[in-house]
Amino acid sequence: MVEGGTFNVLHPSTGGKVDVFVVTPDDEFEMMRLSRRRRAEVQWTDCVAIAATQSLDVDHLTRWAQRLGITDDLVDLLAEIAAVDPGGNGGGDRRER
Repeated sequence: MVEGGTFNVLHPSTGGKVDVFVVTPDDEFEMMRLSRRRRAEVQWTDCVAIAATQSLDVDHLTRWAQRLGITDDLVDLLAEIAAVDPGGNGGGDRRER
């Protein structure tokens, strides 16, 4: 018999993570809690973790960030990646701007 619980599914090479919540329909509190959740398109810490493992074409990202109006987000992302991996060793060679 399943009683519910939580666990994570991790992708070791990309650092991707999915949180899984198992809830039985008779658990009124957990059902209410899940009904109040808010969907988010992107979780920032996941973006940083995933991007830090990649070889980023910064020129390409910069061009698209400008077109999409998200240049500040890209600058913040690149700064956080540099803070996580100051030597730039985690994601291979990154092209500089």
